[in-house]
Amino acid sequence: MEIDQSDRQLLTLVQDDCRRSYSDLAKETGISASTIHDRLKRLQVRGVIKGQVAILNASALGLDICAFVQITLSHPTKVSQFLQQIVALPEVQECHHVTGDFDYLLKIRARNAAALESVITEKIKIIEGVTRSHTAIALSSAKDTPAVDCGLVPQE
Repeated sequence: MEIDQSDRQLLTLVQDDCRRSYSDLAKETGISASTIHDRLKRLQVRGVIKGQVAILNASALGLDICAFVQITLSHPTKVSQFLQQIVALPEVQECHHVTGDFDYLLKIRARNAAALESVITEKIKIIEGVTRSHTAIALSSAKDTPAVDCGLVPQE
């Protein structure tokens, strides 16, 4: 996957504000607006840009609890069914297959402790194959961003 310096600069700018016009991006980068359009389209087709979304403030929307739930499954044959049900839960923001003592790490948003308890006990623990869970509630978040530092992208 070839990402050059111009792509890195463009990706950094659109991560900051994906609503910027091609002409604004052209002024900032020194690349023509038509080339900006072509580059962004190419990056979308290649899957580098997955989508363009508004990033919401969960607390401002009344979702005051951010919890990380570690899940252990009884057997690898339970993975497919587990994932199918987990991705369907709107409270689950992220689901990661991880190394270590647990199989999966979930990031969950909820209104309050009672809502979190309900999600865990009535929606997650009842999934066939879930044998153990461990929950940690974030007291605060010093950094919470979907941005990827384009400076970390390997040079070709």
